[in-house]
Amino acid sequence: MAEDKNVRLPPQDLEAEQALLAALLVNNAAFDKVGGFLLPEHFFGSVNKLIYEAILKIRNAGQTYDAVLINSYLHENPVYEEVGGFDYLTQLLGDKTSIVNAEDYAKLIYDRYLRREMIVVGTDIVNEAYQTGTNIKAGDIIGNAETKIFDLNQKGNINKGSVAFKKAGDQALEKVQEAMKNKGKLSGLSTGFEAMDDLTAGLHDTDLIIIGGRPGMGKTAFVTCLAYNVAEDLKRRTEEGEPPRGVAFFSLEMSADQLASRILSTQAKVPLSLMRNGKLSGDDFLKLTECNQNLETLPLFVNDHANMDINEIQTQCRKMKHNPKMGLGLVIIDYLGLIDLSSVGYAGQKTQQIGEISRRLKIMAKELDVPVVVLSQLNRGAEGSDRESKRPTLSDLRDSGAIEQDADLVMFVYREYYYKKNAKPDREKNESEDKYQQRLAELEVEKQKCKNLAEVIVAKNRHGKTDTIKFTFLQEYTKFQDYTGDEVAEVAEDYGDKLQ
Repeated sequence: MAEDKNVRLPPQDLEAEQALLAALLVNNAAFDKVGGFLLPEHFFGSVNKLIYEAILKIRNAGQTYDAVLINSYLHENPVYEEVGGFDYLTQLLGDKTSIVNAEDYAKLIYDRYLRREMIVVGTDIVNEAYQTGTNIKAGDIIGNAETKIFDLNQKGNINKGSVAFKKAGDQALEKVQEAMKNKGKLSGLSTGFEAMDDLTAGLHDTDLIIIGGRPGMGKTAFVTCLAYNVAEDLKRRTEEGEPPRGVAFFSLEMSADQLASRILSTQAKVPLSLMRNGKLSGDDFLKLTECNQNLETLPLFVNDHANMDINEIQTQCRKMKHNPKMGLGLVIIDYLGLIDLSSVGYAGQKTQQIGEISRRLKIMAKELDVPVVVLSQLNRGAEGSDRESKRPTLSDLRDSGAIEQDADLVMFVYREYYYKKNAKPDREKNESEDKYQQRLAELEVEKQKCKNLAEVIVAKNRHGKTDTIKFTFLQEYTKFQDYTGDEVAEVAEDYGDKLQ
């Protein structure tokens, strides 16, 4: 029968496999050069795979091996016997092979394995693309393809073994020396908030940062201010000669123009309520226009598409990362509960789904080498009537303990005024009207003292200590800024006459 020249065999190199096995059989020391990355599944030849698997098991048991021991280990295996059994081993030993070449042979075997895996991935992508009659979106196929290729790329990194402590120590000292040269400067991206930068040393690459809070606490307002501040820091760094990097803001709850309105209100100090109802003065509109012009060069990019899944978010981040004109310095997702869960499996098991999303977000932070900030709702129990303090704790994170486990930094936004603003004291028995009004005035002073006060509770900090940071919160501008205490002093003075 004539040979079909159109038939292509899978990538393989049986000679390299045999040469490697010969080197391993000649000297056990050769195994130490390849055992860290080469697995039996990387071999193409069935009998070669069996022989290497036997070597691997014997070495992992702490024993030395030779051809006789390998033969006794495999002598009843039909695949081994079919190629000649011990005669096959003898043939391998007859090939003069130096153990010096063992690592090169192993890398060649590994290369062919990766090529075969690429063919499998490519075939899967093609087959999925042809399935137009299913509910699978093209975007999902693209996201899955990118994930598979990334995973394959990770497999292809044969230098990802353990690092000697000396090398790790040298790298750590280099960072210390760099910090000493830049004394007073942050090692991470500046949040724009002095107290937070002091506590965290900025936002660090590969970190997953969770910002939690109950509705009404100002999570989105806080993270919007954070996004603006980091974008300003990245813009400054680019002007100083660093490659361009930007902030990718995935606003799954709020439209891009609503987010822009908040930033304009915050930076121009024009009340958001006036912007909405149009009751602006000419001066206010001029301030907004000038502020908008200043924002044109800000490296802040908003994606407000609803129902995005984790694959789509990863795809957009990768595109931005590899775009030389944009670059990627920070990812913000508002918020975790609005990420489409359909692509992660575990149908109907929300805890497992959220746990998988959390894991993928942490992997994304490491892959892209940027901080990833994710907003998260808290359980209703944080506001339970049986709780003396409404300040949130780690156990209040909604849906999955995996969020706490995966996160490098967990922070909660808390405003006491939210719970006090509508509070009124109960009348005491036989209490006079004057006394009751006095207590009302005292309570009003307490309300006003905390009206512009917000707290960010750093509940977990993998790289340092935890603490509570005070902020000034100007609600009319949805603006968070460093706390000075001046606002409390002014309030005390304004309401002091009510206590007379």
